[in-house]
Amino acid sequence: MAVNSKTKGFSLVEMVLAVGVTAIVITIAFPQIIEMINFQRERQEQSTMREIKRAMTAYAKQNRVLPDDSGGPTDWADELATVSSLSPEALRRDTFRNQRAYRAGMVTEFFRGQPLDVWYATVFSAGINGVVDTAGVPANGQGRVILGNNVTWWDRPAPDMGDYAAMVPDGDDVIIKHNTQKIMTELYLETLERMRTFAKAVESYARNKYATALSINAADRLAGVTPTYPNIEDEIFYPPVRTGDYQANVGGEQDLYNQLVKTGTLSLEDNQAPQNTVKAADMAWETSTGDDATRLIDMTDLARMLGLPDEFCCHAITGDPFYYYSNPAPDDGAGGCLARPTSPPYLPPRVTVNPDPCG
Repeated sequence: MAVNSKTKGFSLVEMVLAVGVTAIVITIAFPQIIEMINFQRERQEQSTMREIKRAMTAYAKQNRVLPDDSGGPTDWADELATVSSLSPEALRRDTFRNQRAYRAGMVTEFFRGQPLDVWYATVFSAGINGVVDTAGVPANGQGRVILGNNVTWWDRPAPDMGDYAAMVPDGDDVIIKHNTQKIMTELYLETLERMRTFAKAVESYARNKYATALSINAADRLAGVTPTYPNIEDEIFYPPVRTGDYQANVGGEQDLYNQLVKTGTLSLEDNQAPQNTVKAADMAWETSTGDDATRLIDMTDLARMLGLPDEFCCHAITGDPFYYYSNPAPDDGAGGCLARPTSPPYLPPRVTVNPDPCG
């Protein structure tokens, strides 16, 4: 039996009609396809900008500042790339391959009467059209953007904060703004908390040493010997500054410690050799020494002796070690200092950020 193997295909007319219909469908759908692609790219740009803002937060927490906008070896993208999953090139150029504009500046603000250096920064993308749509954001001809209606907005030390606050993107522009105000405020409050905790630990230390001395005196009386601390109410039990070579508050060493503290001879300026294991550089660091490295070691040792974490030695913003004074002199009320007390009443010890002339 014969089999007909011929199969009928499309005719030329049918092919022309099919191609025509397909072309019409593509023509109708093309703008929507392009719009969908652009929408996805805009979404990607917004997502990248959020990542840049997270990187700015991480950088500020780590460095207490934001990258400057001077370019060169400290280019902002290179700096932020150290704390971001984005490469420097991905930071510099937006999703549409146009260069982002980064501007930053520092403003000295006051919190509870204390100056804080707060950094403000803005990252700008001109969007998919590559044209600046936002009013007051003119290009400066070098591929960068002057942010703010006033072109001197970033002139230090008084940038126009009104322009910064009012900056809102228009059209398809994307702007993110970030500042270190919250971080710096939190770090300042952390510094105050460290100082309070340090002062409480010093008080607790003194109470424990005083109680120990009372117990030793009581045992001495029961044994019929002279009390180790015959003038206990006249002695100082706050810890010395240097602790490494000092067996704190034991017998004659306590007497020597009291003698040196009360007369104010224990200071870093004296730079004397240790006496009876009490370091002569003991009670107060004077400002003229400028020995921050030694003070850092001493304050860290003191924090450890008090059972505190090492970081409690220092300012949370700058990392500079605190100043500690175990027997400060009274203020005379006229900008000067009275003589350091050698008998009760004594002033409480002081923990300060800056050197105290009456310390």
